[in-house]
Amino acid sequence: MIALDVIRRHAVAAPDRTALVDGNTRITWARLASDVDRLARSLPARQRAAFLAPNCWRLVETMAACATAGVPLTGLDYTLSPGGLAAALRQLDPDVVFTTPEHQHQLTQAGWTGRAAILGEPAREPAGRELQPYRAYCFTSGTSGQPKLVMRTVPFEARRFADLVTRFGFTADDTHLLTVPLYHASAPGWGRLHLTLGGTVVLGPPGDPTELARLLAAERVTTTLMVPPVLGEVIRYTGRDLDLRFAVTGGRHLSRRLVSQAAERLGPVLHLYYGTTETGLNLLATPQDLERDPLATGRPLPGSRVLILGPDGELLPAGTTGRVALGGYQLMTGYPHEEAGFVEHERKRYLVTADTGWLAPDGSLTLTGREGVASFGLESDLLDLPGVRNAAVVRLSGTSYGVAIVPSGQWGRRDDARVWWLCSQRVPDLSVHVATVDTIPYSPTGKVRHRLLAAHIQATICPSRKAA
Repeated sequence: MIALDVIRRHAVAAPDRTALVDGNTRITWARLASDVDRLARSLPARQRAAFLAPNCWRLVETMAACATAGVPLTGLDYTLSPGGLAAALRQLDPDVVFTTPEHQHQLTQAGWTGRAAILGEPAREPAGRELQPYRAYCFTSGTSGQPKLVMRTVPFEARRFADLVTRFGFTADDTHLLTVPLYHASAPGWGRLHLTLGGTVVLGPPGDPTELARLLAAERVTTTLMVPPVLGEVIRYTGRDLDLRFAVTGGRHLSRRLVSQAAERLGPVLHLYYGTTETGLNLLATPQDLERDPLATGRPLPGSRVLILGPDGELLPAGTTGRVALGGYQLMTGYPHEEAGFVEHERKRYLVTADTGWLAPDGSLTLTGREGVASFGLESDLLDLPGVRNAAVVRLSGTSYGVAIVPSGQWGRRDDARVWWLCSQRVPDLSVHVATVDTIPYSPTGKVRHRLLAAHIQATICPSRKAA
């Protein structure tokens, strides 16, 4: 988050201008400067901190205080199980965890016996300052298992900030609606960008699409980041009379239907980003790209590099599908507690991701799935079917996949047949199980909760059969 010197600059220029909106609470730049100064004075620099809390103005102030004091602050997913939270705490080993009274019990359940501090309260008595080497930590979303701790020792925010401002013309007049939990790397990045400019950040509740739609209009929001499941629900409640000029989404591949609905409801404002916690914001598809091809992934942003690798790590030519490797100035230093899948090409490092895709001659990327399964295209095809409100594909075992369908109306044998046919086109020679569900379980960051959904499908399906 931004540090006190930036906050003070805005407080001098416009003390009564709103910096943060959180429900009925509006924090001016003058108040933000005063609060952050008070909190920062209580933080000794030689420590590592974490937070376990939902988005709120007190959390933003604590993040700013830590940035001011040079204290690395890492967000913890408050939806983790006690075991998952305990594993994250063991990896990070923080000196203090900032939390709220409502979430403090989760630390106890996770077996945390270290120091906890309530958001908004000084952590301890003032201590002497001592500059430390740059260290930044964050956790992956844990799509394929437990969240992994990511470490960086070289800052990159200034360069990315300059690139985005130059490209999209963000100014102090922008109001950004923040809908992603601040424990995810993307949320503080976009919030920090707009606060650095002197704009306003509105903290929205991720699980309340009607309130998010209301905030878009009532706060005259001009920019926002929403993961696809949230975006899909929010646009059901929005009208055309909005000030929105830039929206970005990511975290799950878009469907053709959602791209079309967003263009109809919001206008030509939707962008799709692709990247990982380990590699940063790497590629972007513009509204024009998505209009031409709703399944486009985008082109590399300045300073980002993409390779497509074969099964033996060989470089594949344009048009050939393989594993996606990402590199550039935002690349992490590594995982502190395990080896990372780095490769080197022309003396530059790349991280091999779990995603598969192919590059066009112009450098644009098309993702096809994760670990060789063409689930992105299959999910989009399923969503094109009449009567399908949502769909997701998950791995059940090495050669078995589950297809979860959320119907929008009556569902019968004829509908099942269409699903089986689509599956046979996308994933031939694999066992595919289809189940209708009431909802797809997503994390607040837009990731399908694979284990939960797979367990539900396995509990409701008949014996496996081939897609045909």
